[in-house]
Amino acid sequence: MPQTDDYYTKSINGFLLQALEKAWCKETAYPLCQDEYDEKHPSWGNCFVSSIVIWAEDNLPLVAGIVDMPSQKGIWHWRNTTADATWQQFDKGSVFYRPRFAAPSDAQYQEIVVESVFNDETLLPRLALLMDRMEKRGGYEMETSAQDIVAALRHHYRNYSGPQLSGPATPQA
Repeated sequence: MPQTDDYYTKSINGFLLQALEKAWCKETAYPLCQDEYDEKHPSWGNCFVSSIVIWAEDNLPLVAGIVDMPSQKGIWHWRNTTADATWQQFDKGSVFYRPRFAAPSDAQYQEIVVESVFNDETLLPRLALLMDRMEKRGGYEMETSAQDIVAALRHHYRNYSGPQLSGPATPQA
């Protein structure tokens, strides 16, 4: 079922959500979104780094897909299975779709995952900056480092075998 405007953030730890909201900025946004970044919509382009933080802290599985806004179609988007911290970045009437076959064999899904998880050289510095801002501006300190979170994320996606990625976000010893 597609996600629509009534999707909410109730299942996210409130203190974590507030810290994320205080930490978002142009520099933490996905590089292709930075030119369109507007402080009136601070979550713009921050879906992946935010979803990763929620995955690491609350163990809510990640979901990748496509958003169709009334004005623009085919926007990549990441959220967690039961929550979307950045949904407000999209226009009213927008709809989230998971690719028809959200599996490693689906070309569109594979493109989203590979580009976001493995090919984005800015992922680690953007995540580290977001986490630093969460601590300094939101008073929320994470126990896991950005480097460990990205390493765990890449490890899980190498062994990925289904439509959702579930935690934990910390590497197991």
